[in-house]
Formats: sequence, structure tokens, C-alpha cells
Amino acid sequence: MGYDTRAQLSLPIKVVVYMLDLIKVDAGQHTTVHERTLLKFGAYIAILTAASLRGHEGFFLDLVATRNLLPKGKSGVVPEKFNSNKVLSEEDIENLPYVTICLLGKFKGETGERYHSIVLASETMSGLEVRWWIEQLLEVCELEDMTSGYAFAELDGSPPDTTEYNALFRQYLRRIQVDSPKQFAPEEDVTRYGINRTLRKTAVSRAGRA
Repeated sequence: MGYDTRAQLSLPIKVVVYMLDLIKVDAGQHTTVHERTLLKFGAYIAILTAASLRGHEGFFLDLVATRNLLPKGKSGVVPEKFNSNKVLSEEDIENLPYVTICLLGKFKGETGERYHSIVLASETMSGLEVRWWIEQLLEVCELEDMTSGYAFAELDGSPPDTTEYNALFRQYLRRIQVDSPKQFAPEEDVTRYGINRTLRKTAVSRAGRA
């Protein structure tokens, strides 16, 4: 059986937001292993999209550094009557709500592992609740007694199964085709979408239209 060499496609940002809403409901009170897995998966989707990351780059999220940076930006306030056409003052920008993630790994064009801090909006104008998902991720890690290392690692410290994440991603796309066909048409081939490139391309497409 050969590999699928077709380029992965981008999604409308509203489909990603809808997917995250479904995952949030399915995760419930995150009392079971499956529910906690769903919360981690949702955080992964939110982070890849908000930070415009490739699939494997999301797994570089460092638990300790991200937790230490979490309080920063939480008390920020969006200016009254804010919209994408409004020019913000320097003070407004400094006081916006944000959340910072920290990645530890080797990225394209670099030699050796490095820390990379990325500042993201706590909630995007498109509806991505980035801070909420990161807070849930850190809470799940605490419940699983994970205090250091990569946030998305398995309980034994091994990397997550990308095949499982990809299958879960496509499973939710198929569900959206049934639940909300106007957002994601039933005739779309879900195998053209995956965690490796789709969410990064979605972010780039969204930025290009902003």
C-alpha cells in the first residue's frame, strides 16, 4: 500500500471552529481517558490553527514553559467597539488579552533544539478559544500527573500517535458533513485533509483574507 502524495487542502475557519465545538461537547467533564484524549486533541487543533503550525510542530509544546507563561495576558481587555478596521494605540495593543505558548524543538532551517515563544490571541475574531483550550490541556496534564516534558506526550513520555490524531480529525470532518453539510459538503473527500498541513494552510488562507 503506497502513501497518499496529494497535497492536503485548507478548510474554512468556520469548519475548524465547529469541529472544536463538537469536541468540547464530546469531552464532557474530562473524567475518562477518552474524554481527556479529546480535550488534548482539541487543544492541538486550536494551537495548530492559531499559531499556523505544521502537524508535527504542535507536538513540541513544552509543558513547564507554557504553564509558567499562562498568567500573562489573561487580564487583557479588548477595546470597546473593536473591529478589524480599527487602528489600535500602543497602549491598546499592550493591554489586549493573549496567551503565550512555548515550543521546544528543531524547526526547519535550524540546527539543534531551541525554545520558541509564540503569542496568540486569547480568542480570535473567528471564534477560536485559544486560551480556553490551552488551560484545558494543562489541566488534563495535571490530572495525568504530567509535570514536565512535552504536553502532548503519552503517559509513558512517548510521542503521540499521529495516525490516531489524523483518523480522529477525519472522523470529525465526516461528522460535520452529516451534521452541517452547508459548512462542509458531503461530497468533499476527507482524505484530502489532515493534521500535517491542513490547519496551517487554513490559518494562512484566513490571514490572507483578513
